[in-house]
Amino acid sequence: MLRTPKLLTGPILHAVSDGQVPVEMEEGVLLISHFNLDLFLWDGNEPVAHSYMGHPWLGDDLRSYGVCDTPEAFLALYRTRLMRDTRTFVISFTHIEKDTSNAGRCGGWRWHKWGPYIGNGKPTCEYLDDVEGFERGVYVYTVLQTDGPEVK
Repeated sequence: MLRTPKLLTGPILHAVSDGQVPVEMEEGVLLISHFNLDLFLWDGNEPVAHSYMGHPWLGDDLRSYGVCDTPEAFLALYRTRLMRDTRTFVISFTHIEKDTSNAGRCGGWRWHKWGPYIGNGKPTCEYLDDVEGFERGVYVYTVLQTDGPEVK
């Protein structure tokens, strides 16, 4: 199931998120301005006895982190599976803007560091700024388990 947990606050989280608070898109689904959902849940420390919660097994076709076109597209594919699971999850999405003025300069956001891509586009270059299409950018997603047993 998807459920929004109680989120931590404090000066470090304020700094990491540039003062932006997570936006709850729907129950268990957050839009955040950075890549550190774990900071809001566990202050950056996964529960030692339950380290699998940081990267839960979700099936052979879905990793606990990756890249997608939009949160809505991701949820259209995987919401039902995550809702029917007996474990509890929270998902974060972070928007990555494409900077066309940076195209061809060998810099910017790189695909391969963020997990598999789920979507309709075709990443053909190392950098998002160099790829045709993706004018609205992409989203990096993270799925964390907040309750329930380990599944292998």
